Amino acid sequence: MSASFEDRLAELATKSRRTLLTTLVFVISIVIGIWYLTSNSIKLKNTIIQQERVIAENKSIIEQDRATLAQLSSEIDKNKQTMTHIESGIRSLLVRNYPNAIQEFKAFLELRPEDSSALNYLGYSEYRYWLVVRKGTKAEDVLLASQLAQAAEEHLRDAVELSDGDNIWPLYNLTLFLYQSERGDEAATRLKILLDNHDLALGYLCSDGQFRRFRLASTTGPEFARIVSEAAANANMANCWVVSGKE
Repeated sequence: MSASFEDRLAELATKSRRTLLTTLVFVISIVIGIWYLTSNSIKLKNTIIQQERVIAENKSIIEQDRATLAQLSSEIDKNKQTMTHIESGIRSLLVRNYPNAIQEFKAFLELRPEDSSALNYLGYSEYRYWLVVRKGTKAEDVLLASQLAQAAEEHLRDAVELSDGDNIWPLYNLTLFLYQSERGDEAATRLKILLDNHDLALGYLCSDGQFRRFRLASTTGPEFARIVSEAAANANMANCWVVSGKE
């Protein structure tokens, strides 16, 4: 009885150790499994966070691209409109439809308010219209002529100020306007600056009949002839009407 009991007790102890070992292995497996799942879960979470960050960055880039495309599209539409206005204005100026030319150049400047060339065209159109209107004797003609002269001078001066220096026409037309306004001293100063800084100006002036009356006028003629003749001599130009005296 005693031996049998001891054998059973030993067998039971052996089974208990096996059960404990099995349980321990099971627990360790569970712990490892939990660690593995947790580790992968963290990695997966980090991956998701990175992907979300990339998606957010891509969305931002896409939105920026959309904004850029919208801006470019708007700029293209604006360029089309300005081209239409400038072309229509020049055509009107060439056929001496000064009111329409003025309207078109103003429409252009609503889109491009600091465009030197458009300001020059507008000022010159107002100047040419002023020459026509000031011949009228009615009160409305006198008022309109005054308004046109003021506007022409303002726009031509703005065009000169905004010019990059390569465009001679704002200064050329301002000089013409000043002579026509009988402001000979400033006109002569502008004329000298024009001829000193623009090589092509002398050729244009010597073929432009608009300046002839200022050569003939007793108040402006002598100084006008002196400045142009000096520039012509420096350029070796002998066939200019100012120099030759053939009016």
